[in-house]
Amino acid sequence: MMEKDGLGMGTASPNLINICVDRSMDGEIAGKFYCSYFSHSRKFDNIVQLLRSMEQFYNRISFPQSAVQLRNFAGSRIARGDEEIADAPVLDRDYIIGRRGICATFLVHVQYRQNATWQGSVLWAEKEKAAEFNSALELIMIIDNILRFGALE
Repeated sequence: MMEKDGLGMGTASPNLINICVDRSMDGEIAGKFYCSYFSHSRKFDNIVQLLRSMEQFYNRISFPQSAVQLRNFAGSRIARGDEEIADAPVLDRDYIIGRRGICATFLVHVQYRQNATWQGSVLWAEKEKAAEFNSALELIMIIDNILRFGALE
C-alpha cells in the first residue's frame, strides 16, 4: 500500500465516489455515497451493499471497463441494478467532494477492474491522506483500519 498526500488522486474522474460513513460498529459500516451520475446520495447499510452498488454503477457507465464478467451460482449474468443513473453527470465535482460522513469520508477512484476486483486509490478526506489499493478487500481493510485505529496502516 503506497501512501500519498493531498487531493491529486483522480478527483476529476467521472467514476469518483465519495463514501460518507455515518455509522461504524464491530467492523460493519453504514452511510451514504455520492457520485456525479446520481441526482442525490445513495444509502448503504453494510459493506456488501456498498460494494454491490458501486459495481453496478461502474457497469452502468462502463468505466472503468471490467476485464471479466462476474457470475453467480445460478449461472446467469449478475443484474446491473435498477438504480436511476443519469446518462451524463448531474452533480458538480465540488459538491460531491464536499459532502462529509459523521465518522469518516473516503473519496474512491477505481482506475482498473481486472482479475475480478478493483485497483485504484482512496483518499481519507478528513486527514487528506491517500493510499493505493489492489483489490476490493484491500480497500475494505484500509477503510476499516482508519475507522478502528485512526490510521492508514
